[in-house]
Amino acid sequence: MKLAIARSTAAALIASALAPSAWGAAPAATPTDGDLIVVGAEVESASFSGVADSGELEFAGAHGRTLKAPCDRLVRWSTPAVAIGPDEVHLRDGSRLRLAAAWADAAPWSIELKTVQVRLHELGEHDIARLRLQAMLFRLPPDEVAQQRTIDDLLGRHAANPAADLVLLDNGDTIAGALVEAGGPLDYAALNADFGDVRIPLERIRGIAFSDDDPSDAAADSPADRRILSPKLLLGLRNGSRVAARSLAGGERLIVKTMSLGDVTIPPADVASIQARGAWHAYLSDIEAASYQHTPYLDLDWPHRNDRCVLGGPLRVQERTYLKGLGLHSASRLSFRLDGRFELFSAAVALDDAARGGGSVVCRVLTRRGDGPWQESFASPVLRSGDQPTPIAVDLNGADELALTVEYADRGDERDYVDWLDARLERTGPAGGP
Repeated sequence: MKLAIARSTAAALIASALAPSAWGAAPAATPTDGDLIVVGAEVESASFSGVADSGELEFAGAHGRTLKAPCDRLVRWSTPAVAIGPDEVHLRDGSRLRLAAAWADAAPWSIELKTVQVRLHELGEHDIARLRLQAMLFRLPPDEVAQQRTIDDLLGRHAANPAADLVLLDNGDTIAGALVEAGGPLDYAALNADFGDVRIPLERIRGIAFSDDDPSDAAADSPADRRILSPKLLLGLRNGSRVAARSLAGGERLIVKTMSLGDVTIPPADVASIQARGAWHAYLSDIEAASYQHTPYLDLDWPHRNDRCVLGGPLRVQERTYLKGLGLHSASRLSFRLDGRFELFSAAVALDDAARGGGSVVCRVLTRRGDGPWQESFASPVLRSGDQPTPIAVDLNGADELALTVEYADRGDERDYVDWLDARLERTGPAGGP
């Protein structure tokens, strides 16, 4: 079954113009400034220019300066744009891709036994192996916090039975089974459920989470087909898509080498943000904590969250979204063991926008060497909702343990939703290099 959609450029442009108006339009593709964070360098405001012949990323800084950043030393440039379309594809490599609008009463996607064909907004048509798909979401709400909660809810339910496909219905119910085919010219999804074969109208489907098993009888795919590698870069586009990339090349137009879409060409002006992983830094949200303690103000326990606000939504400060970080609530303490490979702890701490004018905390960073006492290495002033993020840089030389604490200030624990943004360990010198 192939996608029954128009393939001409004109049709794609018309389809994009018919996207739901509640979502608004993509911002103009002009360079914008964002924070450029590179290991071993001061944070600067810059706009993304492209890739140099040396392979380094190029940025335009203040006063006409050209700034270059090796990919393995980049932490982040800018923050992602909010998605501006209601339908998305999520891949296991971390990509979050906006689907194009439907055309001629045919869905811009088609699910077959081993592949999913999709037409993506501004990225064209692609055949993707089902093993590489994590989920598809339809008619997401425009609010970013509500979007993330919808996505996390679907993936959380699917985690109970990851070997099956899971279909989320518009009434909140789910049906598990083996998805045979859906989309394209079909107006339904065919599912082999435990209670029998069913056809579900597409208009009833709000999301699909895909099995992590091979859906075909031919389970002889090569290990390379099944392997999902961690991306080095996550490119945020102005339409809200996020593309996981192994590397970038090119000048006026970027050649993005992806894990699931092949080589994709993107104008640098369409890139809104870049988040990186490299040998020179490690995010605390990717490291297992040694211990966590929360002391309730009354009787409500709060867990800590990785890459989420403590409420479960995205990390949002000053109307900007951060992909990496930790969410904590007062009064709490989160500790990590260190292995001597990193020399600096860096982050910025602030109250999440969800505090909405409430919240007051003091945040501290403690370090310990061997069996000695904990030493205070950083203490914030009283932080309140609406304050700018407070930067943190703590020397870790000789330290064996690191702890982050959040304490009550002058309002008890009212809305103490603390975000530790881009919390990471860094290598700072050649001796600690990869």
